Amino acid sequence: MSKKIILLSLIMLYALFAFSVQLSTYDNNHYDKKIELKNATKAEPKAVLFMVDITSPAATVINPLPFEPEVWVMNTASETAVNYWIRLSIKDALTNQLKYRDSLLVVDSLYSTDDTTLAFPSFAPVYLTQYYAVAEVWMDTTTGIDTMFFSTYDADAMVSVYYSPATEITSMTNYVPVADFSNNGTQSISFYAHCDIYENGQKAYSDSVLITDLASANTQGISFATFYAPHYPGASTVYFYTNMKHDVNRGNDTLSYDIKIIGPYWTNLDPATSTSTQWAGRCVDSEGKIYVVSGLNSSTLINLVQVYDTINGWSTLTSVPTMRFTPACAVIDSKLIVIDGGDMSFNAVHATEIYDLRTSTWGTGTLSPVAMIGAGGGVVNEKMYILGGAPNTAIFTGMYYAYEYDVRADTVGGTPWRTLSTYSPGHGTLLGSPFYGNPGETQYAYITGDYQGYHDFFQYEPAADTVGGTPWTTLTATPADVGGKDPSIVTKNGNVYVIGGDISGDWGGTYSAMAYQYDFENDEWDDIGFVLNQGVEGNVVGLIGDVLYAHGGTTGSSAINPAPFEKYRLLSGYGDVYAPYIVSTSPYNRQVNVSLDKIVKVAFSEPVDTFSWMDAIVNPDPGLLMMFFNETLDSLFIFHDDFKYNQTYYIDFDVFYDSLGYRSIVKSVPYTIGFATGPTGVNDKAGAYDFSLQSMNLIAKPNSNFDFMLYSPSKEKISIEIYSLMGNKIADLSLNEAKVGLNKVSWNLKNSNNEKVSSGIYFFKINNSKNSLNGKLIIAR
Repeated sequence: MSKKIILLSLIMLYALFAFSVQLSTYDNNHYDKKIELKNATKAEPKAVLFMVDITSPAATVINPLPFEPEVWVMNTASETAVNYWIRLSIKDALTNQLKYRDSLLVVDSLYSTDDTTLAFPSFAPVYLTQYYAVAEVWMDTTTGIDTMFFSTYDADAMVSVYYSPATEITSMTNYVPVADFSNNGTQSISFYAHCDIYENGQKAYSDSVLITDLASANTQGISFATFYAPHYPGASTVYFYTNMKHDVNRGNDTLSYDIKIIGPYWTNLDPATSTSTQWAGRCVDSEGKIYVVSGLNSSTLINLVQVYDTINGWSTLTSVPTMRFTPACAVIDSKLIVIDGGDMSFNAVHATEIYDLRTSTWGTGTLSPVAMIGAGGGVVNEKMYILGGAPNTAIFTGMYYAYEYDVRADTVGGTPWRTLSTYSPGHGTLLGSPFYGNPGETQYAYITGDYQGYHDFFQYEPAADTVGGTPWTTLTATPADVGGKDPSIVTKNGNVYVIGGDISGDWGGTYSAMAYQYDFENDEWDDIGFVLNQGVEGNVVGLIGDVLYAHGGTTGSSAINPAPFEKYRLLSGYGDVYAPYIVSTSPYNRQVNVSLDKIVKVAFSEPVDTFSWMDAIVNPDPGLLMMFFNETLDSLFIFHDDFKYNQTYYIDFDVFYDSLGYRSIVKSVPYTIGFATGPTGVNDKAGAYDFSLQSMNLIAKPNSNFDFMLYSPSKEKISIEIYSLMGNKIADLSLNEAKVGLNKVSWNLKNSNNEKVSSGIYFFKINNSKNSLNGKLIIAR
């Protein structure tokens, strides 16, 4: 035997002897623990499972004193366990930092169903700390584990109960959130109680209240700050919560509930100059006019073409040559297009008739490939997509249509019609949602409902109607209390609204007054909280600016007479597709806590340099008020020096502007904003404009007029005087009798001698019988 082999054998014998005497283990704290060996030569078992329990600390709340952690282990397998490891780790539960770790190698035999308790070296916990302990037992792999939380304090703040509103909440109702917060631990605690409210998916409200020295097992009720109107109609969620740092139980820190915000009922308008219809053709043009074409009146077809706009009210055009109900209608390139529809025998009318709005004459276009009655669809990229319908009552045999019509291609030798991919929902779509001729501001067309009362909802994407494409998408059906036979459908700024309808179909007799908005992100319908004054189907609904108008309809075999005619102003603040829309208002939370002069700011999506004049109604009466745009023309400021405390104000204002540059085609875009003032003596919140009009630099552009837009609550004299920097009056623009509402007063930047004033700083003083407004004006040439 060589010397090398002999030496190696001696080393192995020495190692075996050392192993049989003692075994050292090493942890992160460099602590060695010796354990006596028994039966060290037994074979290692192949499969052993353990039950594990951390027995010390025995309680979840302990004093901040050193103690020896203990772990109980039981062998639940049939084999004997030997040479197994136990590791105990303790972390700070909040920071996840490791505070303690020790590992033991146990060589004692642990027979099947036997158990043992092992003590670990001492651990010294720190006061006001929560810990997370993990005990692991393993041989080749981990075969047992136990965890526990323990802390050196017992602080548990909780939201114990909330109080939902006792009455129905409307969009115009102020609301005070109330909840009880409790101390569920054994120590007195101080913590913040919080409340957040989300409207339409956005945080609209937040408030916090400090609770101090709340004793164990005690409860304190908290009434949070008022959540001021106006509110967004639909579902809002109220969250009450705490986030105390040393809370031992996070599971009871939050409670929430949903509020259903009910919008106000629609405002009835005077229908006296209009004719009642059902199942009429309907569309809205880019000028903000609603067209009501033909349809039924008292079970008789009529050939009227009625037009409504917010400036001139109702008027009529030359009658449509062919009477029909539910034609597809749209206004494209100043042409009113009326396609197909139905006659009194429920057979399709095959007619494409086009009215030139410039020449006030009717003409004809290329006929559709198949005559269609009761079709739906919409306008996309200035083309009409006519979907569904039937030639007659054969709809019940399952005939479905889909066609594109391009009026710009309807010329000699042109090809205006294109057959599209069809869909097969398993039933018809006769007299579902009608063709909606809104300006083409979406890349999709939509259809829902059916004569038989189906509520399916489909989306058609023209751009995807290619070889191998998927143009049709089935979305979540409309709720049971809206839609069915002939509801109204409206699209605006990417939103889809469905309103009214015969919900069970086939003249079932249950007519909806509900309105829903489709939530594309979650594929669901949201009740937007406002209802018609009367449930109907077959009415005309059009959206002008952010105001919905509804006219006519039926609850039986003939049109309601006189026609229901009502409007509802959406609180989302969106304007017409061709006009800037409101993107934000200040102050935050719609609340101004008035202590000094205040200015309310309305920010628009883009500059509004096309505006020519405005009109406004303020409720309740605030007295003299001034409106002006900033220099970049993307924000409107509303100023008043005496807003009342604890008052909610609503300002409805219409913007009239020359939409095409002809000065003769003027359209009106309505907006609504709301804001509230807080109680006297309360400090201003972030977002409130806390400065006087005198601190604003109003800029007058050279070679132009400067417009004062003054709101007057009554017919009375308003004094408007311009002063130089030296205090000399240089111009008098006074109104002997202002009209009720908004008065536009223009200064041509000339003095009383009709001379152009020089560049520089000027001051104005505006007074009526009760109020005064003073400000600074800079003329920059």
